[in-house]
Amino acid sequence: MKNGIQTQFAGTLAVTGAQYPYQYRTMSVQHLSELQEDIERLRRVGQISDAETFQGYLSEMKFVLPENFPEAQTVLIVAIATPPLLAHFQFDGRRYPASMPPNYYQPAFTRAMMIAELQKRVIRESGYRVEGVETYHLKLLATRSGLGRYGRNNICYVAGMGSFLNLRAYLTDYHFPEDHWQEVQMLDQCQHCQVCQKQCPGGAIRADHFVIDVKRCLPLYNEIEGILPDWIPPEAHNAIFGCMKCQAPCPANREAMQRVEAVEDVTEEETWQFVNGHPDEMILLSVSQKLKIPYLVESPETAEVIARNLKALLQVM
Repeated sequence: MKNGIQTQFAGTLAVTGAQYPYQYRTMSVQHLSELQEDIERLRRVGQISDAETFQGYLSEMKFVLPENFPEAQTVLIVAIATPPLLAHFQFDGRRYPASMPPNYYQPAFTRAMMIAELQKRVIRESGYRVEGVETYHLKLLATRSGLGRYGRNNICYVAGMGSFLNLRAYLTDYHFPEDHWQEVQMLDQCQHCQVCQKQCPGGAIRADHFVIDVKRCLPLYNEIEGILPDWIPPEAHNAIFGCMKCQAPCPANREAMQRVEAVEDVTEEETWQFVNGHPDEMILLSVSQKLKIPYLVESPETAEVIARNLKALLQVM
C-alpha cells in the first residue's frame, strides 16, 4: 500500500487492437547478490553445462546494478502472454508445419510500450525512472520472485500463460513495499509427470532435477550458425528456431496451446529460395513480415540459420 493505492500484480497491454495480458512481481535489488550466488552454486556442483555456446550466453548475465543506475531500488520482473507462431512452408506441393516459440519473434509491443505501461499502471506516480535490463537471468529471476515456476524441462511457467510468454526485467528507483522473494519451485504437475522427458529427442531432460543437459537440447544448436550435430534425429526438427517438442504436449500448456497464432503461408517460391541458399531482398522482406522477424533483411546470418533449419525440417539436407 502506497498513497492509499494497493499494488496490482496483473494487467493487460493493449497494442493496435491486440491484447497482451501480463503479470509482474517486484523484488528488492538487495537480492541481486543472492541471485548471482544461485548461479555460482549451480556452477560449483557441476549442474551448469560447459557447452561453449551456453557459457557464452551465461557470461553476459550478471546480477549487478548498471553503473548508470546505482540508485535503483526495485527489480520488476514481467511475464507477457505471447502465443507461439505456426507457419506452413509450401514445398513440392505439400505444406510443412513449423513452429516458433514466442521468444524468437517480435511481438507487436515494444520495450518503450511496456515501460510506459509500467509507469502508468504499476508505479502510478510521476518522477520515477524505469529502465529495461537485459543482463539478468530471467527464468531465475521469475522463479525466485514467485512470478513463475520451473517445469521439468527447465522452462518457466506462469499461471494462465503456461510457458508461452515473454519475460522482461526492469529496474526502477521507485520503492515497492512488496518484496516477492522465495525459494525456486517446480510445477506441482511435474512431480509425477514425464511427458516432456519422454518427448525430448535429445534426452536433455533429467528425471531428478529441472536443470537440463543443455548439450542435448536442440535450441542450443538451431539458434546459431553451424552444422547441426549428427545425433539429432531427422524427426526432431519441428521449429524455425528453438523447439516445441517438450512444450506442445505438456499438460500445463493444454489451455495455452489453444492460442497458437497461425501466420500466412510461406510460398513455394519463397521456400525454394531459402532452401537454395540465395533468397533475394523481396523474398527476405516478405518472409520477415510473415514470421515477424523484422531484422531478417539486414541479417544474412539469420537467413542462413533459417535456411539450414528449414532444410533439416524438410529433410532435404
